[in-house]
Amino acid sequence: MTSPTATVAASSRSRQARAAAPLILLGVALPAAIFGLLAWQMAAGHDPTLDAMRGQPGMAGDPSMRPSVAVHVWWLLSRATALGALLLLSGSLGLALLVSVSGRQTRPSIRPTLLALHNWASLVGLALIFTHAVTLVGDPFMQTTLAQAFVPFTASWQQPEFNMGIFAFYLGLLLGPTYYVHRRVPGPRWWRRLHYGAALVYILSIPHTLRIGSDFAAPDVTPLWQAILWLIQIPIVVLLALRLGDLWRRRWSGPGGAAPGHVSGRAT
Repeated sequence: MTSPTATVAASSRSRQARAAAPLILLGVALPAAIFGLLAWQMAAGHDPTLDAMRGQPGMAGDPSMRPSVAVHVWWLLSRATALGALLLLSGSLGLALLVSVSGRQTRPSIRPTLLALHNWASLVGLALIFTHAVTLVGDPFMQTTLAQAFVPFTASWQQPEFNMGIFAFYLGLLLGPTYYVHRRVPGPRWWRRLHYGAALVYILSIPHTLRIGSDFAAPDVTPLWQAILWLIQIPIVVLLALRLGDLWRRRWSGPGGAAPGHVSGRAT
């Protein structure tokens, strides 16, 4: 006879497997679509980001600045995977906040599915961050080494925001995949509290994106990606405010949700 523990474990594995397929597919399709859009712009001779870079002093006659997909394929891949990672990590954080805010109002059958989607969105997002860094190394214009892409403070040109992206990647590796083994190590409650720090992965990625990202940092670039970036902040900020409000009520509410010093509507 199958034990209840084994049944729960099998059900959890099944949910994780069902969540994996669409998120992995999305992790491939999303950067591919973004790459197609960026490549189409460049092939048409009008990449706003490249145009902004060519307008800088000494760049106009540089052969590496001509609008050619073949010349800039690694750069385009790096940009596409970075944007895809940002969208998936946004979705992952949003799902985590949605589960925490909805709490008991969420049907028991839906909550584990949302958590599984959250986990896989994080994993696929981390894979895209890794791909973003590796493809950046292939860009002949950037001339970035593997050490510079993965080790902070290894180059004089590394800005603080660049290093924030590296720290975000390693923090995500620490707090993301370890979900699958946290129940087998001592102190799972401490891991759960530490897991709240996973939001720092997203927080660190924002200044990295705005200051380092080619589609955000260069002057006079297309407003498309900036608009998407700020639009996806709206549900995250709303859910975060609801979550903080919920924590505040729990902190300051007494038994049965009554405020401290009151029971059944009467002052104590």
